[in-house]
Amino acid sequence: MVLALGHLASRLNPEQRELKASAAQLGLSYFPPAVPADVDWAAVPAGEPVLVRGMGLNFFDAMGQLTEGRGGKFIDAGIRLEYQPSGQEPLIIAASRRGTPYRAKASLAGYYPGSVSLRYLTEAALERFAATGIRPGFDHDLWPLLHRDTLWAYYSTLVRSQPAAVPDASAFLAALEDALRPHAHSAANWEAAVESVLAVHVGPRHRLDLPGLASPLAGRSFGSRAELDAAVVEYLLDDARRSALGEEDPVKMAIGALHHGRAVLKTAVADGGITDESWVAGLRGWFESFVEGLASGPPALRAEQLAALARAGVVSFVGPDPRFSVDRRTGRFTAVSPWVKGPPVAAKTMVEALAPANRVSANASPLLEQLLADGMVRPRLMMTAEGAPVQATGLDVAPHPYRPVAANGSVTEGLYVLGLQLSATQWGTAIAAEALQPGGPTYASGSGRSATPTK
Repeated sequence: MVLALGHLASRLNPEQRELKASAAQLGLSYFPPAVPADVDWAAVPAGEPVLVRGMGLNFFDAMGQLTEGRGGKFIDAGIRLEYQPSGQEPLIIAASRRGTPYRAKASLAGYYPGSVSLRYLTEAALERFAATGIRPGFDHDLWPLLHRDTLWAYYSTLVRSQPAAVPDASAFLAALEDALRPHAHSAANWEAAVESVLAVHVGPRHRLDLPGLASPLAGRSFGSRAELDAAVVEYLLDDARRSALGEEDPVKMAIGALHHGRAVLKTAVADGGITDESWVAGLRGWFESFVEGLASGPPALRAEQLAALARAGVVSFVGPDPRFSVDRRTGRFTAVSPWVKGPPVAAKTMVEALAPANRVSANASPLLEQLLADGMVRPRLMMTAEGAPVQATGLDVAPHPYRPVAANGSVTEGLYVLGLQLSATQWGTAIAAEALQPGGPTYASGSGRSATPTK
């Protein structure tokens, strides 16, 4: 028997349970995390504010349902899109931790940018780790290699697409290549060498700011929500412009390197390829959300549409690091950002534009719940650097072919696990599909070959 359950409904976390309970008591409407196709969007009232939490791909599905899905139209006004409301839209107030949606995908001829290839985080590099008996750490070994690839993709594209930005291109690329060459296992040495090269050859406004790409509003505060909305629209239009440039935009090619890198990382970390503490603190602790916000976004058209909706007054934004609560005095959901002046935004309707949590211990599947209760399967425990066990998102399984481990530690015979419930063994199960393109790279994680490096 094969256990391949895919996306499952999930129990709400404590905050979501409190919001749902408060909504029931006060006559508010709360839409918990769900697959967008399963939501009754007609139940969201027109002409009223609605708080929408989450600005990933589910948000854009919600945006479409509540605008074009209600008869509104986007009109090409020549230099930009305009939105013509139908009058049936709600007033969408969008919130996310970053305060902005995922970055849009670049316009490319294929799945990966053809001008970008990995030079450092390669499958050959993984084989070298294995040959020397090194079990790589994410922050110590793998990320420094992908970071190098990201820098090379950005600056080599900058030289090609904006020659005036780097006067002596050949000398710069030669010096950069030397600085990026992996030497001893000391990240400080190579990063300092790169900074020295950049200081000589590249002006500040042409430098790559990776943290800034992922959090474009970081370090900024806003005197009003109107000021914030204008900043988000500016971000959206700049991002769409870069996407339209495709392989001529250095930022999008840096993100393209990260996109390539995910495929190699799937191979590198699979089946215990990195330590538990490295998985918990590095891969899942910071990198996953970082790379998703950059490389898992919508088509650029969606960014242009969102900007048009904001200009039309149909969408506004809460700001970074939002806090949600229920004001029992007024009977409203509220949200406020510490970086935006003014009172909290308020609404009688709140939508969680989030997928249900992919965590087997919180699932709402009768089948999986029964298997857990009977002890036939168990969640995997991982050890942090401090030696504390934490429950991972997926099932505990024996090595390939992935039979589940029972509560007593034995292997459950005759049962195999595939898909999302392997998320504690195979990283990236929710984005596992990879397109193959003629002449493009073929990675083990997407080619049907084993995702486990040779040992």
